[in-house]
Amino acid sequence: MSTDCDNAVEVIGENRVRVKCRKCRTPITLDFGGLSREEALAMTAVIDRTPRECPGFHVELSGWRRLWRMDEAIEALYPCHCDLCRLEEAAVEAAKGGGM
Repeated sequence: MSTDCDNAVEVIGENRVRVKCRKCRTPITLDFGGLSREEALAMTAVIDRTPRECPGFHVELSGWRRLWRMDEAIEALYPCHCDLCRLEEAAVEAAKGGGM
């Protein structure tokens, strides 16, 4: 059983991220090319349901989105700037500063 670590997701280029497989800890490079955030999310949904072999030599029928930390990778490449996220960030910052 592997544990998460702080450097599990590393941005290595404009649209590239290196992640570590949660199951075998093998480094995986995810290249999102010129995809938008929405396109990247749609692509990961397809990959998640596709049987494949990890370079760490295990085969899975599905579950790649979690194993290859795709949501974390997308958040690292495409930080959300919607109003709800900005409000949450402001509340966290206010709590750190001692009040709102």
